[in-house]
Amino acid sequence: MKVKASVALGCAVVALFVTVGVILSSRSTAESAGPTTPTAVAQIPTTIPAGGVSIDPVASIVLSPADDVTTASLPISAAAAIAATPALMATGKPVESRAVLAYATIGASIPTGSAVNEKADTVQNQLVWAVTLTYPQPVNSTAGGKPTETPAPVPPEAMKSHFNALIDAQTGQLIWGFFTD
Repeated sequence: MKVKASVALGCAVVALFVTVGVILSSRSTAESAGPTTPTAVAQIPTTIPAGGVSIDPVASIVLSPADDVTTASLPISAAAAIAATPALMATGKPVESRAVLAYATIGASIPTGSAVNEKADTVQNQLVWAVTLTYPQPVNSTAGGKPTETPAPVPPEAMKSHFNALIDAQTGQLIWGFFTD
């Protein structure tokens, strides 16, 4: 009986080592492939794919998945991030509001000393809620979504349907806001 138990245990240990070896081998192969290029998108998606997304030409924003973070551990919830997003009053309430957790990197400079960013001129791997507010009709993005004082022709490319905000997932502060089609 002891011989059968020893053989079974030996087979189990060998199977475990083989499994661990395969996992480590596939992991090192994936790591050696190098970083993936983020997928270029026109709007913030509802989920961030493994390679991340790049929102250009807004401000060279790259959103990477935050799969390593549990939302329950955050002081700011998705609902609180949506509530913290500046609403556009020109068109009433958005018809859709959503937030996705991501790491944000903004490659373009953000003016230092501004209300948006007082400490640095770039954002690197900042944990954010990427919020999208969708409005029932396009708004004038050059006027911040609000009506202008004097009626002037608005170029069609300035009319946008989505206001997006990157809200710090730890503090609830606005990091960056931008419009997309």
